[in-house]
Amino acid sequence: MTTAEIVTEKAQELAQGGSEIDEAVEQLLECCADKRVSVVVARHHFLEVLEENSGDPVAARAVEILDGALVKGPWTLPEAV
Repeated sequence: MTTAEIVTEKAQELAQGGSEIDEAVEQLLECCADKRVSVVVARHHFLEVLEENSGDPVAARAVEILDGALVKGPWTLPEAV
């Protein structure tokens, strides 16, 4: 299983679990192994789901969590945020 697949599964799990966004972002960052591309690939997956079904609450929540991870990840320069 690739890191992107692991991140996708974790994002779906967190989105279904209803945890707070900040907590979900932290959990997601722990599993992505500092691989930004995996987070981007997972986000793209959920955006495709939303294209097919714009009312999917799990996909929308997953995108929100993944967006938070992209902002808070170790690849983000503090002065750029």
